[in-house]
Formats: sequence, structure tokens, C-alpha cells
Amino acid sequence: MRRFGARPNTQTYNAIFALAERDEEGASLMLEMKEKNVEVNLVTINTLISCASSFAGALQCFGELQERRIAPTINTFITLLKKANSSEQVLLVNKLLGEARVEKNNNWDRMLAQNR
Repeated sequence: MRRFGARPNTQTYNAIFALAERDEEGASLMLEMKEKNVEVNLVTINTLISCASSFAGALQCFGELQERRIAPTINTFITLLKKANSSEQVLLVNKLLGEARVEKNNNWDRMLAQNR
């Protein structure tokens, strides 16, 4: 891209994040975005959560979302739930959801009931 004088934007980085295989690659790309003043948005963070190799890594990405004061969506919490591998982690996601004041719906309540 640089060879042709093109400058990567948020969408370019979001697509690259989806290909990242390790948390370190995502962290490196985030640093690069910061250095180049490329905006980090909800899609960026949700993609990082999805690509995280562990629940701890996904929570770290969620922390980035909170630091940047980007409002999470229900999709953010569903993605976090997919990374959870214990009932304690599911309860933590539910607590985060309550704190974020995201509108709950029947699908969310049904999913929580299945994971208890």
C-alpha cells in the first residue's frame, strides 16, 4: 500500500485485525494505528475481542473500549460471552452488561439461562 502512496484507514486496519492470529499482532496493529492517528472505532474493538486468544485478552480489549469511551453494543457482549469458558466469566460479562446499561432483550436472557 505504501508503495502506491495509499494510506491505511480505520476500515483497512479492521480488515487486517480479522486476520491477526495472535493477541500480540492485534496489540502491534493498535500501536501502529495510534502512531498514525488512525481512528479506533467500535468495529475495531469488537474485531479485537473476537480475535482474542483468551477471555483475559478479550477483557483487555473491552477495557480499551471503556478507556476510549466507545459505547459497546449487544454484539460486543455476545462476543465476550463466546470467549467465556466458565460460569464466573459469564457472570462477569453479565455484570459488565448491566453497568453499560445496554438494553437487554429476551435473546440475551435466554442465552444467559443456557450458560448457567
